[in-house]
Amino acid sequence: MMNPETLRDVANVVLIVGLVTAACGTFGVNYFRTQVEKARAAAEKDKQQQSDNRAATLQAKVNDIVVGKDELLRQNSELSALVRSLRGQVGERDLRIEHLNNEIAATKRYSYVANLTFNGMAYVKGDVTMPTEISVAIEGTWFEPSENHFRPVCETAALQKNRNAIRQFPDFPFSYYALAYCLQKQGVPDWRSFAEKATAIFEQTTTIGGHQKSHDECLAYLRQLLGRSK
Repeated sequence: MMNPETLRDVANVVLIVGLVTAACGTFGVNYFRTQVEKARAAAEKDKQQQSDNRAATLQAKVNDIVVGKDELLRQNSELSALVRSLRGQVGERDLRIEHLNNEIAATKRYSYVANLTFNGMAYVKGDVTMPTEISVAIEGTWFEPSENHFRPVCETAALQKNRNAIRQFPDFPFSYYALAYCLQKQGVPDWRSFAEKATAIFEQTTTIGGHQKSHDECLAYLRQLLGRSK
């Protein structure tokens, strides 16, 4: 049998070993827990960094898309402006072409009558008369009340000659002029329609080079007459 002292020593050794073991166990648990927490924190930090990196990448892509969209909008705006400009130029060109075509058509249509004066000939009086179909049709519809001043004859027969001439030669403006002049003097309302028709033709003939001066004179009179009667 062990003596009491030996048993006490053994008990102390066991106690010490137990205390050491407990201390080591507590230290080991705390150390392990610390390492786990460090690993977890590192993992969380790495996860957050990856998340931030992905967010930054996505934001960069969004920015690229926005910049690309703005660039496309800018280019689209420039193209739209260019299209409008070209369309405007085409429209102006078409208008110029149309205007020139109208001038050409008017010249072709009215060049002959632009060279005729009120009596249907190129000359008012003189040895050279050069009668035309129009001068024959309206013969006797004008008279000379004073030297080199001529007026339409407003008698019924003369007015009928002018009406007939309009049917035969609708582009000859002086027949309309004569009817407008006489009917206005007589107070017949129809004078205005003849005045407007004569004016429209004179506005064409007076743009043609070499036209008779009488076209300008009659146009000025009709404009004044129509202006007074508004």
